[in-house]
Amino acid sequence: METPNLGYVGVFDVDGTLMTKAMEEGYGTPAALEAARFVREYFDRNGTFTVATAQTAEMLMSSEVHDASVARGFVRPRPKLGGVPERRYYLKPESIPVRVPFTDAKAIMSMGTGCHILQPEDWYLEHQSYKKRLGVNWRENALNLLGIIDDAGEFREYLAPIELAENYENGKTDVMPLEYRIQFNFEDRETKDRIKNGIQTTLNGIRQILAIDGFDIRNSALHASVFGDIHKNLRIVDESNAAIGKFQFYLMPRYASKEEMVDEMLSVLPKGEMIEDLLIAGDMPPDLRAGCFAGRALRATFILVGGSPLAPYFNRESEWFGKPHAGEGLEFVTSNLIQTGRPGFDVLERAGVPMRLFVNGDVAYPGLTGPETIAAFLKDEKKPSLF
Repeated sequence: METPNLGYVGVFDVDGTLMTKAMEEGYGTPAALEAARFVREYFDRNGTFTVATAQTAEMLMSSEVHDASVARGFVRPRPKLGGVPERRYYLKPESIPVRVPFTDAKAIMSMGTGCHILQPEDWYLEHQSYKKRLGVNWRENALNLLGIIDDAGEFREYLAPIELAENYENGKTDVMPLEYRIQFNFEDRETKDRIKNGIQTTLNGIRQILAIDGFDIRNSALHASVFGDIHKNLRIVDESNAAIGKFQFYLMPRYASKEEMVDEMLSVLPKGEMIEDLLIAGDMPPDLRAGCFAGRALRATFILVGGSPLAPYFNRESEWFGKPHAGEGLEFVTSNLIQTGRPGFDVLERAGVPMRLFVNGDVAYPGLTGPETIAAFLKDEKKPSLF
């Protein structure tokens, strides 16, 4: 078997990282778009460009590649990227300048539609062993369980519009419901926390009951919804960003986190060989865990890009350094950071995990957007190095 020459491997989040909100809404700066293009061209030239994102796989495929993938078994329909919410229509991804830099990546790791690898003939093949880990009929079973534990409809009241197929068909949303993700949207943090804690507490109670020795599930009201051990295959991922008024979380399979996805794909792509150079970049909590712990490489770097709501929590000059973010502790990172002597650059050293460089973009390259941070790092000839 031929060993692939992956070169420098890049794993990039999309929203807030390669594409800022301003870029998506049409008022981003030319410098930000040029930086995103530079990043893509750099990795196409020097290695392997991949994405790990909350966007669905079809949103990241050019029209021709999508058509070729559908002809070979890909089932998700074209994304409606044109127009505005409530009035969506199909627009080729490659015709949208801000989307070109992350279209047709070597691998798509999607929190909701699984992992897909671009084939030499330019079509995407879903990674089957990872698909099995996510669970057969996961969405159907998860919704069944949600219906049983939420007989009053309190939780389901906050389901996002994307959860109804008719909204896609009518142009209200841009994609069909996702196979491995159920999204909840809220107007404020308090309501989000209340519903999230309510679902988590209920799931914990179910797991405790089903763990009782001798419990006969055949006599339980839960019987109809536990096929495939769905009660064991659920996790909550919070994707809130208070800075832009976004309060939401996802219900997902146990192994559907970015950390799990990236770790899986970075073990598959090199076909048993060690990756020499790895760069992971993102801006949100799921990116943080993936960037700090996923993958194995001789030289690895995680960039927390400029504009990330997490940046103050890793800035030693900030009052927020080391404090919890959105109720989640960050000591698993901050307690393991070693200063390099240059602000914004630390070494992350944790037992059982190879050292990697941790870059806080807002400190290392002040005033730059997500894609500009990554481009600045790649061009920086004086940046600290682990070796």
